[in-house]
Amino acid sequence: MRAIILVGGKGMRLRPLTLNTPKPVVPVLNQPLLLYQIKLLKNFGITDISLSSFYLPKKLHATLKDGGDWGVKLSYVLEDVPLGTAGAANNAYLRGAKETTVVFNGDILTCLDLEKVLTFHRQKKSQATLVLTPVEDPSAYGLVETNRQARITSFLEKPSEEEITTFNISAGAYILEPEVFELIPPRENVSFERGTFPAMLRKGFSFYGYTSDSYWLDIGTPEKYLQANLDMIDQAASWEWALGQGNRPGTTNLLVSGSASEIGSKAVYRSVVGAGVRISAGASVRDSVLWDDVIIGKNCLVKHSIIGKGCVVEEKCRLRNVVLADGSHIKKGSLLS
Repeated sequence: MRAIILVGGKGMRLRPLTLNTPKPVVPVLNQPLLLYQIKLLKNFGITDISLSSFYLPKKLHATLKDGGDWGVKLSYVLEDVPLGTAGAANNAYLRGAKETTVVFNGDILTCLDLEKVLTFHRQKKSQATLVLTPVEDPSAYGLVETNRQARITSFLEKPSEEEITTFNISAGAYILEPEVFELIPPRENVSFERGTFPAMLRKGFSFYGYTSDSYWLDIGTPEKYLQANLDMIDQAASWEWALGQGNRPGTTNLLVSGSASEIGSKAVYRSVVGAGVRISAGASVRDSVLWDDVIIGKNCLVKHSIIGKGCVVEEKCRLRNVVLADGSHIKKGSLLS
């Protein structure tokens, strides 16, 4: 069994954080986002992983390399032009393998129990199994309707309030058999959600939805990205399998700190501090994420904010609900919110 992770998106909704950094490797608790998926797959014995990339592929490769540091083999498949979710997966699929393939969207953070999904897939003799997750407001997503036997019956993209019949959406994790890939035209832009999956319904494929109650978050916006970091601090025990040494929240102030950081602040609480960060005396950092090499001046307040790599915030600044692009320089006494 092998896996494909779709990492080709430009991360437009996550800008300015993705101007210089591919979305799949933005740091979450000082580790690349994609590393949590890689470790999850490795924990379930899947070590052959293809990454279908398009945006900033050199930076992606420079961050993750060949995967050997984590006991997996990573291969990189470059899209010359965007191919859509199904087209990208098809482009990365090994035709001669004829094996069950796990496909992940590269912008999700999850504690999914993959063994339970695979057991369900095999018991149902499914040709394709979609992992489903319930959300409070499904209007921004595509609904996936199933019958009592968990067989998928229909898809509904971005429904109006009166059209909502279920709160289950696709979690961006699929178990696919080889015959699914035979439906996808080579080198064409095809979406799983709007092209391949509806075609499978029309053709009567054995097609099921596994509803998971595991943690799941689509890190598509700065708000969701910040939420992911804070959620992991709050629920550290649930992520013990994925947190590397030095990335575990402290017991006193829920601080995650990178190497060579200097923290002389008045209060750093429930925050993530990257490597080489300097926080001056009297500064207060709360509910925030600071990327590598950030400098926070004396008597600053940084709250519920994301500070990009190499930013300088001079003394006596007040930053609330702010997202700073890499290399930003905020002058003394500035008030941003």
